Amino acid sequence: MLVGCSRDNPWFVLNTAGAAETGSSQSGTLGDGSSLGEAGSAASSSGGHEGSTAASTTSTSTSTSTTSTDSTSSTTTGDPDTGSTSTGDSGLASSSGSSSGTSTDGTTGEPEEKVLLDLYEQCPFAIWSDDLDTYKCPGDPNVMPWVAKGMPMFEGLPVKAIIMVPQQTVDDYLDGHYDLDITGAAHPYFHAKVWLPLPADPADVMIATVYTEADNMVPAYTKEIKVVMGLPTVVDLDLQALVGQVTSVALHVQITVNTSKLGKAKAFWINPRVVDLP
Repeated sequence: MLVGCSRDNPWFVLNTAGAAETGSSQSGTLGDGSSLGEAGSAASSSGGHEGSTAASTTSTSTSTSTTSTDSTSSTTTGDPDTGSTSTGDSGLASSSGSSSGTSTDGTTGEPEEKVLLDLYEQCPFAIWSDDLDTYKCPGDPNVMPWVAKGMPMFEGLPVKAIIMVPQQTVDDYLDGHYDLDITGAAHPYFHAKVWLPLPADPADVMIATVYTEADNMVPAYTKEIKVVMGLPTVVDLDLQALVGQVTSVALHVQITVNTSKLGKAKAFWINPRVVDLP
């Protein structure tokens, strides 16, 4: 029996059925360090000073280890997932993207190539000849020999090609003489595909030749390949050895008949060009 108490003693609670309700109502006052403090931190974060401090601490530590969408964690942790809204992260993302792009370009080399001579575009300005005469580009397809620019279908796509048709007897040829300026070039390189389409005979063979002419002190560089009907053949000629020796050379592309049973053999030089490799 209590004597002399005009009100309930907050430190003394009888073990009665109402004791649980009384303890629950005072849990926020009795202790912030209990496990109830963590569970109720989100609800009490806008309450008293002690409760808000505990909630802030808990929220900060939680946002570091879990995915959080509050403004504090997105601006202070630098989470890559929020890089689009964070100035620091967008800088990292753009730096990474730039590095990747540079690496790709450096690996392929495509963006770095410089076209020194597009033989397709310059076809009308080249000198086309054989042992007998010189010929224009475009010439008359009804009169051999002839040369012209065209856009034939190759592997399902239209391509730029120079069509060369020499006289159809053994060792007859048609030659194209181009002036090539390699001033300032680092690694000039000739590349093309040569293709003998129908209506050539399956046994027809032509010789595709690329060669250079310069002064007597510089040796000629030559590439000669047999081309058979229906089989596209790559013709490459590395011209780097000319760098530093001359600034301009005569570049020749030539087709010579080896066999032409039907008298209809012609060669397509697909996208012939000289590029400066990086």
